[in-house]
Amino acid sequence: YNGFKSDFIGASYHMAGVGSIGAVWTQMKSPEIEERDELNNPSGAVFSMKSQSVAASFAYPVFDFLCIGHTIKSVIQDKNRPGWSVDTGILVLPMKEIGIGLSARNAVSEKMANGDKLPLNLLAGLSVRLFGNALLISAQADVYERNAVKAHFGAEATIIKELQVRAGSDINTHYAGIGASWDKARLDYTASYQKTLGLAHRELRI
Repeated sequence: YNGFKSDFIGASYHMAGVGSIGAVWTQMKSPEIEERDELNNPSGAVFSMKSQSVAASFAYPVFDFLCIGHTIKSVIQDKNRPGWSVDTGILVLPMKEIGIGLSARNAVSEKMANGDKLPLNLLAGLSVRLFGNALLISAQADVYERNAVKAHFGAEATIIKELQVRAGSDINTHYAGIGASWDKARLDYTASYQKTLGLAHRELRI
């Protein structure tokens, strides 16, 4: 997106009978942007932004149909003192073909160096597997502060056991992706299109 850069490194490990652990590092950087006044004249100042976060997660089964997960993360904006927050969520499987998820991002958080708190974000999702797991359809609603709601829709089709194709939309942005696996290795790629910003490469995960 015109000089904006996003980096992501993550790993997860499943422990049979115990649960799963994960860790992730993300970074977002903006190019230097010339600041302008209310008349659109250059002010002589330049704005740039850099944000990093480190997170650790643990998810575990309570029953065969219920899983609970928690994430603690530390966020650093520019060179300010880091702030931290905790996410929590549950996954309910009333049937093997149906999944219902509820989560709260930044359920607990402290103020950042600029005095702002990371905003509370509530999410609710539903997924349904059809045709013997050949097709997955999902929907998600994100509820932000002041009751702003954003909807997401997606689908994944399994062509063969080792190959999946995906498509999705959140009204303003449309997504397409592919996933492939060989033995214990896996490759996932996602691209997006937005009318204003055009085509973007969103994710390449190995």
